[in-house]
Parts: sequence; structure tokens; C-alpha cells
Amino acid sequence: GYDMIEVLEIQAENEDGEEPEFEIVSKARDFLDEHCDFFMGTSKERNLCKDYVDTSILYEQIIKNDKKYGDSLLLLTDIRVGQINEWEFDSAGNYCTRLLLIDNEYNYYYVYYYGDIPYLEDDYVDAVVLPLDSHSFSNTDGGKTLCLYCAATIIDDPYCIDLYDTSTSSGNTSYNQSSYNNNTNYEYADSSYYSEYMLWDTDCYYYSKEDLQYFTDEELRIARNEILAKHGRTFKDAELQQYFDNQSWYTPLYTPEDFDKQMANLLNDYEKANIEVIKSIEAERK
Repeated sequence: GYDMIEVLEIQAENEDGEEPEFEIVSKARDFLDEHCDFFMGTSKERNLCKDYVDTSILYEQIIKNDKKYGDSLLLLTDIRVGQINEWEFDSAGNYCTRLLLIDNEYNYYYVYYYGDIPYLEDDYVDAVVLPLDSHSFSNTDGGKTLCLYCAATIIDDPYCIDLYDTSTSSGNTSYNQSSYNNNTNYEYADSSYYSEYMLWDTDCYYYSKEDLQYFTDEELRIARNEILAKHGRTFKDAELQQYFDNQSWYTPLYTPEDFDKQMANLLNDYEKANIEVIKSIEAERK
């Protein structure tokens, strides 16, 4: 039989002989060796993993230095399935599933799960995952999209993974609303900073069309104007102005006319490029 490391290494291989799609950092490899039953065992064995979840770890921290992590699990809650593929892994009829999960801050996770699951594209799930590696994959625009590769031990319905009740089994759990709301450990630390932005990093990251393909027209409009609002531009559109007035980070400094005269000097290259990408998507949808 196989263990989870072998499963992952087979999936990471490129048929054309190029570099592997992802690698497993040493801490994650050690964790997989020690706790393989979390990933390939029964539902009861998999639920034992909950003691190893660290809800203080941020996506941004792992992307910054993935080698520091891999010895703790992450809890992803109410996260959207962007893509999902499953295949028969061996002659015994065992299945593997790969999901592209996208959170509400448009962070990308490629997640590998040993087994088949009932979810489809655009469903929302909870997942307990082990970070393996951060890597970029090629997008349809010819650029690269940053992504966190993970192995999943539990994938379940939204808000059904209770870290404090290890007696429940994946796929057949119940959600205690009061327990969830009253326990701050369920939330990622400092996530409020990022949640107030439609796109918090437009001044330091080049977005591709693929990054933004799931944005609604209204979300694109807000994201495009948010780049200007971060520099203090005000807006003639009353609803747009009210939206930014409600954000704690927003400080109005310029009239639209004054800002537009100085925009070339106020925006950096990332921001200018991201505005053009958003405009091009908006133009294609008209």
C-alpha cells in the first residue's frame, strides 16, 4: 500500500520531466511520517488531528516562509471550491481528490485529499489541512498565481468541523452556533485587517485575470476604486463614497479632480497595472 507522502509525491511529478509542481517542506514531511493515519485512516482516526490545529497561523505568514511551518494544521472555514478533480489512485479502487479552494480574501489553496467527497465546484466547505509548500502555478494570462499546497485530513460542510468535539466524524457532524461565536480561537488572528479590503495587496502584487475571474461586476468596481481610495480619493458616486466612508482605513484627502491630476505620481506600478487588469475584465464583460 501507499502512504500519504507517496501519494503526494506522485501527484507533484511532472510528466515532461520539469521541476515538481510542489515539494514537501521538511517539517510537513516529518508530520506526515508521524501522523499518516490522520490523512489516510478512518473518519475516527482523522478526527484525532484536531488537537494539532493552530488557528493563529495566517496564510501570509506561510507564504512569506513556508519552511517555518508544516508541523501544525490549519482550519479553513466556509471556503469556496474553485475546481475539483478526483481519480482512481490504485487497483484497489481507492480515490484521491484535488481541490482548488479560494477564501474570501482570494487566497488560493491546492488541497489533496485521500478519498472521494460529495462536493462540487462552487460549493463551500470546511477543511483541516497541513501546509506543504508555497508555489506559483501558470494562469491563463501567461503569468503566475501564488498558491499554498496542502494535504487535507478532514473536508466537511461549512461550520461542521468542531475543534472541541473529537467524537464527531467527518461528514456527519453538527454545528453548535453558540460555541462557534463565543470561541475566538476559531478565527484567524488579525484577519480583520485584511477583511476590510476587497484586495489588500494591490500595491505589492500583480493580479492576473485568473486571480479575479470569480469577482462579480460590483466587486471588480469596488476593487478598482479601492486602489484610489487607499490614497484618499473621494467619489462623486454617493453609494461608492458611503462604502469607503464605512471602512476604518479610509481617510478622504482629495477631490476627484485634484486626485486625477496627481494620479500618475500617487500610484505605483503595481497599482497602475492592477487597475488596467480590472478594467480589461470589465470591458470583456460588457
